[in-house]
Amino acid sequence: VASGGARGVTAQCLLALAREIQPKLILLGRTALEAEPASLQNVKDDAGLKKALLAEARAAGRTVTPAELGEVARKIQATREVRGTLRAREDAGAQGRYVAADVSDGRAVAAALEGVRRELGPIEGLVHGAGVIADKLIAEKTDEQFERVFETKVGGLRALLEATASDPLKAIAIFTSVAGRFGNVGQADYSMANETVSQVAAAEAVRRGGACLVRSMAWGPWEGGMGTPSLKTQLEKAGVKLVSLEGGAAAFVAELRRGGSVEAILGEGPPRRSPEPVVPPSAGTVVLEVTVDRASAPFLTDHTIEDVPVVP
Repeated sequence: VASGGARGVTAQCLLALAREIQPKLILLGRTALEAEPASLQNVKDDAGLKKALLAEARAAGRTVTPAELGEVARKIQATREVRGTLRAREDAGAQGRYVAADVSDGRAVAAALEGVRRELGPIEGLVHGAGVIADKLIAEKTDEQFERVFETKVGGLRALLEATASDPLKAIAIFTSVAGRFGNVGQADYSMANETVSQVAAAEAVRRGGACLVRSMAWGPWEGGMGTPSLKTQLEKAGVKLVSLEGGAAAFVAELRRGGSVEAILGEGPPRRSPEPVVPPSAGTVVLEVTVDRASAPFLTDHTIEDVPVVP
């Protein structure tokens, strides 16, 4: 069962897994698969969709706002993406189905998975890839934005774990972000959510005592992910390389094969200075010297007084 697995980055990872082992994949997503008007089926780009929708509205004597056009176009593109993922899943030899459900809605998730069990049997694996962003500085962020970001990631994982409490889970894979480990300007809620689910993953691994493979995968920014073109430029200037869809999908499959620690940080970024021993080990003791500056700890930018970094 995969949340957020019908679109984007998570979908690409699951398709790579499908080509490897042909599992029964149950994809959970918010997008309802509604029929698309026949007049729009040959219109592919976003601008073309909005233009065609506007023409249809005018012909029917209706007035629509740019925001309404954008929302309808977004839903059409999302539906197309989901259908494309489902076709690709079948081509990869994987069975399963798609269920339209809000992963943070515990009752909806539980009901959906009960139907899945009756049709396909017990659930043996979870992939939690759902996530949203609402980037703003803390002073400008609303409670509603925080709740939406935090609950999609944290509430979604809670709902999935509760709904599968009686299933013989063999693997739990959670998509998190390097923002949870290192922070990021404008992403206080997103950083908190990702670090929270990473800690839940660590607790689950201990609680299950090795009977279930648990992985928390802290990804760097993806090519084609949730970021904007301006963010991509900003990251590239900072020396952060975007994770390619093909390379990231291969890394996802590899993570499900390896042993070791629960959390993995996946991606390439600016070099970070590693602690180096400055005193040779003796009697089992190693002394480390660590330099903390804006390069090694970017969060210091937000901990300054008169441009001087301050730490506890």
